[in-house]
Amino acid sequence: MDGKRAILGKDHRNLYECYLTRTSEVGPRWCRPTMSFLEYARLVRYDSATGKVVPRYADIGREAAIGVNYAFELYDHYVGQFVAMNYPHTINHRNTLCAAPGTVPENTRFLSGAIESAVTPGGAINDAIRRRVEGGGDASYFAPMFTDEETMSDPSAMRHMALEFLLRDMVADLKLCGLKKPRLWTFTQRLNAIHLSLEAHAGRLRAFREDLPQVSMDGRSIAVENKVSFNYARTYMVGGPE
Repeated sequence: MDGKRAILGKDHRNLYECYLTRTSEVGPRWCRPTMSFLEYARLVRYDSATGKVVPRYADIGREAAIGVNYAFELYDHYVGQFVAMNYPHTINHRNTLCAAPGTVPENTRFLSGAIESAVTPGGAINDAIRRRVEGGGDASYFAPMFTDEETMSDPSAMRHMALEFLLRDMVADLKLCGLKKPRLWTFTQRLNAIHLSLEAHAGRLRAFREDLPQVSMDGRSIAVENKVSFNYARTYMVGGPE
């Protein structure tokens, strides 16, 4: 998982390093830039004797069923695991899928990196969204991230759509794992909370009560204006699973 130290002596970490650099010698199919690590791991394994990847089966192209243990109850760590396994990326994306330590609040680094990758042209997740949009279907909902100038110029709107994209994929995966509505709802709201924490940290979260006095100070004067409505400006919450 990007953002973590190398796990010495572990073949799965070495396999991931091979995936990032696509150093396999078994054929071009294993070098496709649009292949996710999950797809890669189904086709090849790391041979510790040679330090290279080899096909899992003599019948090259035959895929294996592999199990992945996601720590979904750790929320942000789950985001990092899910992104590393399911969205194609290469060595060019190293350290772009996880925010650097100290740049964002604790336990938000992987969601921060994922959202940043989703809104950055050339980012691994941005490319994944674009391919999904080009494939048509309900993914066309995310087309404004590439075609609508107003959306593209609004950082909060872009990040909101990125969160929606990630949550759609992750909730679908968790449903396959057997999670029921209450736990899916909790997961969704926790990721919403992490997202809002990131928006607040970046200074993009603006919430205010217009029915309370607004006080502005200009030198020695204080002006007070009374408003009568509530506005939660450009802040979004992604709904829970249906």
